Amino acid sequence: MADGGSPLAGRNHRAETLPDDFDRIKRRMALLAMSSGAVACLIASSLAHRVGLPNPVDAHVLPILGIGLLVLALSLWRNPPLLPWIERIGWGLLTAYLLAALGYKTLHYPYTHTPLGARTYWFFFTYLLAFLVWPPRGALVASLGVISTIGGLTLWLGLKTRGANIELLSSLIQLIAASIAYVFVHYSFAQLRPQYARMRTLAFSDPLTGCANRRRAEELLALEVARAGRYGRPLSLILFDLDHFKQINDLHGHAIGDAVLRAVTNAVRCDLRGLDHLARWGGEEFLIIAPELSQSRASQFGERLRKRIASLRISGGIQPTASFGIASFRLGETADMMVQRADRAMYRAKAQGRNRVEMERPRTATPEATDVATVTTEETDEPSTALGD
Repeated sequence: MADGGSPLAGRNHRAETLPDDFDRIKRRMALLAMSSGAVACLIASSLAHRVGLPNPVDAHVLPILGIGLLVLALSLWRNPPLLPWIERIGWGLLTAYLLAALGYKTLHYPYTHTPLGARTYWFFFTYLLAFLVWPPRGALVASLGVISTIGGLTLWLGLKTRGANIELLSSLIQLIAASIAYVFVHYSFAQLRPQYARMRTLAFSDPLTGCANRRRAEELLALEVARAGRYGRPLSLILFDLDHFKQINDLHGHAIGDAVLRAVTNAVRCDLRGLDHLARWGGEEFLIIAPELSQSRASQFGERLRKRIASLRISGGIQPTASFGIASFRLGETADMMVQRADRAMYRAKAQGRNRVEMERPRTATPEATDVATVTTEETDEPSTALGD
């Protein structure tokens, strides 16, 4: 349906998280790499048969690799959640082919004074893939397993030829040394990724409530506005502010005020859909970006959230309430314009008694003076015995 269905999700809805594009990009790159690799392997195998190359690895193993990569690509396309297993199987097929090619050259031609060949360079690609497929420790173990196999071939060659094929031995030893250096450099960088993820979380999330902060919300809103304008899809913005929050801090202390913010955030999360974004816009003000949600559904959504917040009972007898302003996307407008309309609607809700939901005014209407006047009087109200009235 045009408005994206009901936003009234169950209580098992996930908390606001910062989407990491790494997995999505990795899935696309894996699909592209395996598809193109399968085609390349099958073409190379066909050419090897046509020119009559005597290498049985290219004649027999390369077609298996190509067909295997093609099957994995189709499996990933039909079932994206299988990505971790598909990546590992693909890595195993590629590594097995490279080791088979190197083993054939070493075991069958131990006295031939020829370079290792271009396939050798692909080992470094497998080390890189290992750190994309496994966690750092697993990738290190897998890579060292490959290096150990190359080391075993080198030892066998040295004993077999008694050091006579110094050129091939030297090439293998250099390959092992370069591989060790390459793997440990990648391992060092892989250890830094959790720290990067932690810094990213600190930079884009609110430490008190765990939802997105204003910087992240501005980025997400800009993306959603661009998408709504490009594809003509509905988009709604819900801005709400806790009523008389300054009085809560003054009467009960900032620790209780923080508890109220956390309780309200957790309550709102229960009703969010998977594609909604909740952000702390500033102080006691929160923003919900609701893609694929029409104005009428956004109004119902806001009313449900208002009732959920009003039903909270927090230590000290606090019954928080919130005033809501809702705006829906208009073709050609910017994110700032949309926020301003939601902000005016929210302050109109405060001017009309608080603990209510107000929609944006039609295009022909002009903002009333009370919309702006309320801003200066919001925090100067006399203390009330019923917080959130």
